[in-house]
Amino acid sequence: MTSETDGPPRGPADRTPPGGRARGAASSGPPDTPARWPADRSSPDSSGAITVAAPAKLNLALHVTGRRADGYHLLDSLVVFPRLGDSVTVAPAEELSLVLTGPFAAGLAAEADNLVLRAARLLQDIRDANPSSPPGTAPHISPGARPQGASGSATDMAQGAADMARGAARAADTAHGAAGSAADMPRGALDSAADMARGAVDMARGAAGMARGAARAADTAHGAAGSAADMTRRARTAPGGAFPGRPPARDAGPAAGSGRSDAPRAPLHGAGVQGHATPPRGARITLEKALPVASGIGGGSADAAATLRALCRLWRMDLPETVLATAALALGADLPVCLLGRSARMSGIGEVLTPAPGLPEVHVVLANPGVGVSTGAVFRGLSGFGEGLEPLPALADAAALAAWLARQRNDLEPPARALCPPIAETLDALAAAPGALLARMSGSGATCFALFAGAEAAARAAAALSAARPGWWVRAAPVTS
Repeated sequence: MTSETDGPPRGPADRTPPGGRARGAASSGPPDTPARWPADRSSPDSSGAITVAAPAKLNLALHVTGRRADGYHLLDSLVVFPRLGDSVTVAPAEELSLVLTGPFAAGLAAEADNLVLRAARLLQDIRDANPSSPPGTAPHISPGARPQGASGSATDMAQGAADMARGAARAADTAHGAAGSAADMPRGALDSAADMARGAVDMARGAAGMARGAARAADTAHGAAGSAADMTRRARTAPGGAFPGRPPARDAGPAAGSGRSDAPRAPLHGAGVQGHATPPRGARITLEKALPVASGIGGGSADAAATLRALCRLWRMDLPETVLATAALALGADLPVCLLGRSARMSGIGEVLTPAPGLPEVHVVLANPGVGVSTGAVFRGLSGFGEGLEPLPALADAAALAAWLARQRNDLEPPARALCPPIAETLDALAAAPGALLARMSGSGATCFALFAGAEAAARAAAALSAARPGWWVRAAPVTS
């Protein structure tokens, strides 16, 4: 078994485990309710542990619009995050370690190539490359943004940092396109791809260091306007960042009746560990695996993104989101949208994000028939490429959203259905549920979903489907933008 890396590949990589056997859902059980999903603990508890939720990533529509020369597929997708998923807990420790729990833990292994551990090592490398920088000193400098009042040299350093970040993104793109699957590539090519990914991380670390240098130079320059915090806020609203149009991250209060906070909206940094004068060197990571493995709902990428957020708080790292997102591309092209963690239109190879905050509240029922699908095989089954999504209009309610989605599609659904007939049965069962507004497959499958206008209709449909198909994984959850 290897780490979970589900979701559409952006290159020739086939996300099937070595040996060519696709992984699938291992158990079903009663539908979850939102309150059962562990609440975020943005501040450490008495033991110093921090918990971050890793919500499922749902592709409401997914158009494959082309393929680059390096093998990356070009996508146009509307992505949302239902309020259910895995959770990641980090606690102070001298070394990095990973414990797997939950109903789908058996589908993973706590080995060195686990995506959670790879994310932790990436962040550890970035931290260790700048050991003298105190927590909270790295401002967010968007590419091309000029902080007001900064000297020419400080601005040049900021521009250099942005250039290095873009170079790291290009290097990560190339590394991703070269990676492929362990089953399909010779060993030498894999080694080269790994070297290129490490080079991308090194460049991202350099960008972080230059950004900090630019901030210090700007602070001492004659006529510098405001504090570094003010510069950070201005840069976060400037165009050209990793998450265009995203407002500054903030902590969200608990959702009504849910008993938990909205995890994805928490900031990337935190207060650190109570009782510790300095952040710990390592972390004891616990992944509570509640989502099926390799099922088209982004569990592996969500887990890695949650790990990055949790460790930023534990280790008191206030990284610019541009630097973190660029470095995370070495782990997978789904990482940027999972770091964003809210409704967005995702294009390019997955790195171009436009937040979609105006979506109406809607409820979903997710169902997986207990089978796995090879993502690479699904992409190889595509017969061609189509146009992108229609412009997203103002949508008054769930019915309007469903009507717009009905004119869109998931281009991966036809080849997935041909490879895995149970997907068609799952879609038929969801579409037949009373109150279902739309039924569609997510990602490359095999998880499918149906949209509902209200929580009660979704809960009834999930209960009925779970009773009729006890071997399926079925869950109901709300989706808010």
